Amino acid sequence: MDSRTSLTFLELHLRTNRLDNYLLNQGIGKGDRVGLACGNRAEHLEALFALAKIGAIAVPYDYHWSALKCEAMIKFFAPKGFILEERNETKALADIVKQSVTPGRFVTVGPSEIQGGTPPCVR
Repeated sequence: MDSRTSLTFLELHLRTNRLDNYLLNQGIGKGDRVGLACGNRAEHLEALFALAKIGAIAVPYDYHWSALKCEAMIKFFAPKGFILEERNETKALADIVKQSVTPGRFVTVGPSEIQGGTPPCVR
């Protein structure tokens, strides 16, 4: 899927299901907005598919935006959850998201896979 990850269709399906079930258990559902700031990686597609399965709306955030612009976008869209790739460029956005989103609804994507504040069932 990307230079770091190779998945079969079954693995993609299972990983997507784990993420959508986790989001559903956190209270995110049909029509809810979820911020998404991931680069070109397999987890970006997994997040899009998981959100589509539960009927949630992905709101893209560019990690090159200034902290001021990100804060304005969060206030405007009021995402119920957020999926964020951990990288140097997203540190300011992560700080803003932590203040705006319930901790269980803030999923981080690290150097190799989904991690951070999420339980092992999502990994």
